[in-house]
Amino acid sequence: MNQGAEMHLVERYQPQLMNQGAEMHLVECYQPQFMNQGAEMHLVERYQPQSMNQDAEMHLVEHYQPQSMNQGAEMHLVECYQPQLMNQGAEMHLVECYQPQLMNQGAEMHLSKLRLSQSS
Repeated sequence: MNQGAEMHLVERYQPQLMNQGAEMHLVECYQPQFMNQGAEMHLVERYQPQSMNQDAEMHLVEHYQPQSMNQGAEMHLVECYQPQLMNQGAEMHLVECYQPQLMNQGAEMHLSKLRLSQSS
């Protein structure tokens, strides 16, 4: 009674039960080493695409690849899910958080010009 047998039986007799919970149960039970970021994202995208939002992606990245939660990842997530938030404050937060050495006069002047052009 291994994973393949259980999945075969569930798919054959109770296909309506072969959902995200069942697949996750089987993977965790028989192949815990596979329950990684890719597997969780596959399951969420397959069964609950409406749940694959910014919080879900950030949870997965922080859980499995904390070293990847850098400026590029945060900007990707914000641009993908909340483009209306990708404003001056967000850019400054990201630069200050991840690349403080870039928060120099040129960067401030660039942001000041953006601010002036947006207010006019």
